[in-house]
Amino acid sequence: MTEPHMNVPEPDRSKRPWRALLGVAVLAGALGIVGTLAVVAVTEQAGPPAPGKAYTETALAETPTTPLDTTTTAPPATTTTTTVAVQDEEVPPPTVTEPDTGDDFTFDEPAPVATFDVEGDSLVAEGVPGDLGERADKVWNRFVELVPPEERSMVAAFELMGIEYEGAHVYPTDDDPTRWVLGVSEGLGRDLDETLLHEWGHLVTLSASEVPPNPNALGCKTYFTGEGCALPDSTFARFVEAFWPQDMIDEVDGIYMIEDEDEYFDALDTFLAEHEGAFVTEYAATNPGEDLADTIAVFILTDRPDGDEVRDDKVRFLWDDPVFVELRERIRANL
Repeated sequence: MTEPHMNVPEPDRSKRPWRALLGVAVLAGALGIVGTLAVVAVTEQAGPPAPGKAYTETALAETPTTPLDTTTTAPPATTTTTTVAVQDEEVPPPTVTEPDTGDDFTFDEPAPVATFDVEGDSLVAEGVPGDLGERADKVWNRFVELVPPEERSMVAAFELMGIEYEGAHVYPTDDDPTRWVLGVSEGLGRDLDETLLHEWGHLVTLSASEVPPNPNALGCKTYFTGEGCALPDSTFARFVEAFWPQDMIDEVDGIYMIEDEDEYFDALDTFLAEHEGAFVTEYAATNPGEDLADTIAVFILTDRPDGDEVRDDKVRFLWDDPVFVELRERIRANL
């Protein structure tokens, strides 16, 4: 076992909102993804980091053609992790220049159709039209059916997103970073369960008991998730130690920093080729958090793998955890 790598909060750096605006369809086409349904959490920061919420946005895509015991995710784009920085105060969206064309455009943060407080198993909101409440209930109630109450007690609010959003996200609340907001778009259809399980994977592995909230956790010796430093015995820290050596993290961070679109995808393709068989989905290669969330979804939705690829080892990592095995059984009873 190697000494835990040093990991500190990312320095301020400009992100490319133009890449976030490419959309999941463009990314899926560029990566040549075909096959079965998939869950993808997209994360990228638009503009210089600002205090406020950090979205882990999950979009839908399809799994690679390589046979594997999975059903989840796809390519990166923007909570990611697409992470979109959301200003706490009212400010106009930034005008940015797309690197290749020089065209100016504004980047608008996603806005929910309606927002609800969560009380137990129910959604509560004043002044929300009845039809919106019914539409939100269809999505929220499925989350309630799938996830045991004690495993979703950290969710304080629910955001119903429009159909065009085509995904989901989670982020800590402003008032209490131990409580979370879950946002899910309408119209996900048969992809809803995969999406919800992926987002639950974020919630359970980023909970305060696993990652104590501290966005300024300098000198973290396990892994800094963005929300805090993962505790040594946490699922997140053990997963990173087992499957994400520091040089791999540095390589992915370097790819993420590439400004030119063609160079970015070339570098991503090269990385995936070099690590063939290491990820349950192509999108899982985005970063450790998305890798873990995708692996959790695959773990729940498929049988125990018997292959010898690294991705199989990642799924068996969860099979070796009695707590996750019990949760898997409880969730699968409602699939």
